[in-house]
Amino acid sequence: MSWWDEWGPALPVEGGLVVSGTMRAARLGERPKSVGSDIIRRMLESVNTGIATRGRSYARNGQTVTMTIEKGRIHATVQGSAATPYSVTIACTVPEDRRQRLIEAFEHALVDPSKGIPARGTPALRDEIDTCALLDGVDITAKCTCPYGEVCKHCIALAYVAADRLDGSPIAVATFMGVRDDDLSAARGTRDSTPNPPSVPEYDARRQAKLARTLARLDGRAAPSADDVIRRASKVLRPPASVAEQLGLGPAEERS
Repeated sequence: MSWWDEWGPALPVEGGLVVSGTMRAARLGERPKSVGSDIIRRMLESVNTGIATRGRSYARNGQTVTMTIEKGRIHATVQGSAATPYSVTIACTVPEDRRQRLIEAFEHALVDPSKGIPARGTPALRDEIDTCALLDGVDITAKCTCPYGEVCKHCIALAYVAADRLDGSPIAVATFMGVRDDDLSAARGTRDSTPNPPSVPEYDARRQAKLARTLARLDGRAAPSADDVIRRASKVLRPPASVAEQLGLGPAEERS
């Protein structure tokens, strides 16, 4: 008899979080670089076959009562055989370069990043996120309040449920990696921004026509100098103060 048999079967849960078969298969082979599949792989490396099997059963049967995702931390309550659900946490420290890598992936893959991170992504967006290999080399820890004391079936259950959510929702991955909608708009604004052009004074048609006649007369001369053109033009249209000062024209006066 295994040690867990002494504790009896898990108590049933109404409305628990259930993992779909499609997402379970993806975790194990189709998308090995995804955040969810990486978390599952790390958890499975720490347990034997029996614990892995029971953890998958917990995930499939909806034993996870609640789950929250925040930056570098996934917390859940998982119902076992005890009257009170166990508290389970999977956590890591999110490197800043991985966070920036995800921001760049969103900026590249989203048609309009200013609209924010979508709850459901296209296959192209999921592939873009996967290529980031966000958790490569990142230490991931797991702990549970059950008596086992190590990575247990409750941790395995949470890993599968979390992977189902993370790999199916770009915004869930963003939350786990500490990326917000504001990060995308800020990054886009920084990259696309250009200095505001200086304000250009507007002149009425009469002044513009007078300037055109003045420049036409200059055009009839033999190679007028640039300084001559500017000085003649400044007598028709009032230049900005900085230009007038540079030309040595003194305080600008209204010209007709």
